[in-house]
Amino acid sequence: MYRSTPPSKTQIGAALRFYSPTGELPKDALELELEGMPLPAAPIEETQMNDITTPTLPDAARFILAGNAIFTVVSRRTGERFTFKVSQADEGRDGKAPPHFVGVLAGPDNTSDYTFIGTLFSDGTYRHSAKSRISSTAPSAKAAMWVMTMVRKDPAKLMEQADFHHAGRCGRCGRLLTVPSSIESGFGPECAGKMM
Repeated sequence: MYRSTPPSKTQIGAALRFYSPTGELPKDALELELEGMPLPAAPIEETQMNDITTPTLPDAARFILAGNAIFTVVSRRTGERFTFKVSQADEGRDGKAPPHFVGVLAGPDNTSDYTFIGTLFSDGTYRHSAKSRISSTAPSAKAAMWVMTMVRKDPAKLMEQADFHHAGRCGRCGRLLTVPSSIESGFGPECAGKMM
């Protein structure tokens, strides 16, 4: 049976400040006591708010090509964003490295609503699939083409023009990330060792 622990006084104070229009605790909340101790009245610091956001991946190309990546890419120029799933095939043909299959989130279920959009081959060529339900002229298809082309040809430019946010799962094995350094890098401890 799962047993949750009650939130700390700091967490409750932060939540109350977050939902307050002025960022301060309401007057009556200052007097609120939990287990005989008053809630902290200090304002929440900006760094605390930033710590709960998903980090930008420092090396998006490495993450994307790891074999089981789910990530959101955000254009720094337009602010437009798309979520992609990039999976590596088990085997390549004719002794070549296996290709990567690219899907785009096309529905409300962010675990299963990915539509196949194209393939990234080991030589760096990306091809939009003629069998995809998404047109090659759709904004998501154009974004996939740009990201998958740049990931092989110019990863530095890719990182200059877009922000990447992983989905909280290892880019290689897909397991949930819980170690802070793993959340930052996008790889679990075991997979990080195998990626070197």
